[in-house]
Amino acid sequence: MEIGKINAVIGPATVNYHRRIIAALRERSVKKAIEASNAHFHFSESVFNQEAQPSATPTS
Repeated sequence: MEIGKINAVIGPATVNYHRRIIAALRERSVKKAIEASNAHFHFSESVFNQEAQPSATPTS
C-alpha cells in the first residue's frame, strides 16, 4: 500500500480505482463492485510485482 501512496504516477490511478468501487457500491451493484475491486487488486498486484523485482543494475 505504501508503494501506491508515494508514487506520483500510481497514486492517481489508485484514486480512480477507488472511485469506481465507491460508485458501484452507491449503485448497489454487486457485479460492478466485484469487477471494480478485482481490477484494483490486479493493478495493485502488478505494481507490487514490478516494484519487488530486483534492479537490473547493481547499486554497489
